[in-house]
Amino acid sequence: MPKPGQPASFAGGVAAVTDTLADLGLPVDGMRLYDGSGLSTQTAAAPSLLAQVLGLAASAGHPELRPIVTGLAVAGFTGSLEPP
Repeated sequence: MPKPGQPASFAGGVAAVTDTLADLGLPVDGMRLYDGSGLSTQTAAAPSLLAQVLGLAASAGHPELRPIVTGLAVAGFTGSLEPP
């Protein structure tokens, strides 16, 4: 899926994610990725893009994207959303 040959760096990760989303036919114009951590305030993506990524990840047509869905925290069950 991701194109090989990207450097093992923040810039390489951003390029790999951007290329992969574009290869899936998703609109990456206007998307700004900073370091891929999801924590940067400089990162921006349209809500419609995020919804399209989740839709593809949940579809039977893209099983390679399934970890996107299965890796999400579930309120009251996993991750930082788990009750104390």
